[in-house]
Parts: sequence; structure tokens; C-alpha cells
Amino acid sequence: MNDLETIASKERTVNGSRSYPDYVGSGKFVGGLSFNQLYALEKKYLVRNEVGEIVEKPAEAIYRMARTMAEVELQYGRSQEFVDETTKQFYDMIANAEFSPAGRIWTNAGTHIKGLFNCYVLPVPDDLRGIYKSIQDAAMIHKNGGGTGYNFSELRPRGTYVQKSKGIASGVVSFIGQFDKETEIINSGNRRGANMGIVDVTHPDIMDFIYAKAARGEITNFNVSIGATDTFMEAVGGNDYHNLEFPRGKKFHYANLEQIVRNIEENKVGGAEVGSEPKPASLKLDTKGGKVVLGKTRVIDSYSGEIAGRIAEDGTVQLYSPYVLETVAKLAWETGDPGMIFLDAINRDNPLPNKGPMEATNPCGEQPLHNYDACNLGSLVLATMIKTGKDGRREVDYDRIEKTVVLSTRFMDNVNDANKGPIPEVEETVLNHRRIGMGGKERG
Repeated sequence: MNDLETIASKERTVNGSRSYPDYVGSGKFVGGLSFNQLYALEKKYLVRNEVGEIVEKPAEAIYRMARTMAEVELQYGRSQEFVDETTKQFYDMIANAEFSPAGRIWTNAGTHIKGLFNCYVLPVPDDLRGIYKSIQDAAMIHKNGGGTGYNFSELRPRGTYVQKSKGIASGVVSFIGQFDKETEIINSGNRRGANMGIVDVTHPDIMDFIYAKAARGEITNFNVSIGATDTFMEAVGGNDYHNLEFPRGKKFHYANLEQIVRNIEENKVGGAEVGSEPKPASLKLDTKGGKVVLGKTRVIDSYSGEIAGRIAEDGTVQLYSPYVLETVAKLAWETGDPGMIFLDAINRDNPLPNKGPMEATNPCGEQPLHNYDACNLGSLVLATMIKTGKDGRREVDYDRIEKTVVLSTRFMDNVNDANKGPIPEVEETVLNHRRIGMGGKERG
């Protein structure tokens, strides 16, 4: 524990017991807080003691963040004098409403909670031990106030035979429900975790996933998006079909779908609660009691009862791509879910291609990440980047923008070092990748 942490844990229990540099309390942001801004700071970001009483002022919170990030410089051989100077630079930048770090930095920096990132992406392997490890990891992240994103496409389809356990897979949506339940239980200071759930459009459970939240009211603690590919979008434009696959890259044969339907509807297993019957298989073959005819047999969407696809000449189950997109668009218009993530597009701009493809995003959907990576975020306050020119007209202050971007980049890079946890894999990945996300907002 460094000196700052000792003070935060021991001296903050009594108002006014800690001394601060003379400049703490100055600044445009500190002096101009509205009632709503102050309410939000007190509700979510200011440090409290062991009985829940607020024990710092907004200016002191800014100093806490500034000092924590400046002290990272000691790890790289900088002097204490340099740390003191950098602390003031960081303080002035935030206090003068030039830059604002993300919420977890405001809340956790310099306290006993070391997780400083807002959002994370976790893997979900097709393995029971791995699935529940990710649920445990998510609980630790949500406890620290973070959000999580996942791609569930490695999980085998509902109704599939599981050789190891000699059982039947309960499917993608049922396991998302386990993550959903964890989110419902764990919260951080009346703040519940947020989630993004993604399933590839080629997964055999894709229609079950599309209807889960918007139509059936399941997995309500998730934002949900289908993982769209270039091939899928080209098929939409061409009024064509796309293959279902499982595992990824392996065509899903109609014989597998036949077995799934038998397991769910005849054997009454696969995704059911104990003591109840499973819901119907999401896709069925329109054989009308006859045999499958390659190139002709249609695939039925069990929820809508409409034709959703066909069996190709080689026996592959294919969905009619315009039907899938129309279903997504209709539900999204009605409820806001599901969304779409364009997997090939985000990987064309993958900044770390040697680390593999990015398959999921943070809960809000704007930041694709590799597994175990995190969002280290901050924003320029754009209203402050305006000045009055020589002719009296308002104009962009590019010099101030440049100065603030340079300093805030150093601040955010130091966040990567100051962060600890919330799980070892994240801490290691963040230090290797050292991502930062700089945005802009209108006001502080």
C-alpha cells in the first residue's frame, strides 16, 4: 500500500483530516457544478467511509485520481518532484473541465478497489468448467462496477448430444440465462452490471437467440446482437441463403437438425427446467411425414411458423438471409433488440491482428475487444476547446486540444499500470495491449 492508499483508507473517515496542496479546490469544473452534477458525483463517484458517509469533496476526488496516475511515473524511474508536477498537471486538466476520465476511474482510483476499467470482454468456451469460470469472472467484474461482453457462438446448439456427459445440450440461450442471473444478483453500490451477448448468424441456435429477449422476455440483463458476416450481408443483398455452421467453419447438416428435433420434441430433453417440457426446437424440417429432399425441403421457424430456409443440395441447413434480417429489424424497431455487430468489418480494422480476431464488444457496442481486454476510456470536454478569436468570433482552440490530448493520453496510459485485477487474465492482457479510448463530450 502506497502513501496515497494509506491516507485514503485511514484518514478519509474524518472530514478535513487530510491536507491537500493549495491548488486543490480551484478550477472551472469544481466551481461551476450544477445541482444535478453534484448529485451524480455524490451518488456514484465520491469516496464514502465504512458507514456510507461521503468523506471527500469533488476537488479532492480529482486530486485522488491525479495523484494515483502521477505516482505510476515512479515505476519508470521518475523523481518525486516530477510526480508532484504531473499531479498538478493532471489535476488542472480535469478541474478545468478539459478532460474527464471514465466512471470507474472516478470511483475507484486511489481506493481499495483497483479495477479502473468500465467494460471487459470474456471468453465463453464450450466447456462446463470454462463457462462457469467466466460467470465467476463476470461476478468479480460486476462487483467492481464494470460491464461485460461475450460471444456465445462456441456453445453447442440446443438438443445436441454431449458425448462426455452422455446428456443433451441445453443450448446458447439457457447458458446466457446463467450469466443473466449472475448480473441480477451482483451489484456495486446500487449499480448493476451491463452485458452484451453476441451469437454468430451462422449458429444453429440463431433464431432462438433472436427471439429470446425481444419476443420471449428472457435474458433481460443483456443487450443482444447477432454477429453478421460479409457473406451474410451479401446474401441479403442478393436475395440468397447462408449456411449454418457448427462448430465454426463446419457446415451444419440436416441430419444434425433432425437429431436435435428428436431429442427436444420426442425425447423431451434439451433446455427444459426440471419438471417441465422443453420449448419447441427453434428450427424444424418441413417434411410432412416424408423424407428430406436435397435442394427442396424447407426449414421452418418454429416461433413464427414461417419458412426460414432450406436444405441445400449438399445437405447443409441454410437460412434465407433476408428473412433473418427482416426478423431482426422488426424486433429491433419494436423493442430496440437485437442489434447487429459486423464481425468482418471490425476485424478489417483490428489494431492487434496478431492477437487473433475480435468477436465481441463492450455492453454499449462501440468498442470491439479481444478476450480479457478492457475499455480504458476518457473524454475531451469539447465546450472548453473553444476560444474567442482576434475578430471576436468563437473558434476552435486547436492548441488547447493538442496540449490536452497529449496530457490525457499520458494519464490514460498510466491507468493501465495503476489498474489491478479484477481478474489476473485482464490485468495481464491490459498491460500487454495498453489500449486507450479517447472520446469527446459536450460538457464536463
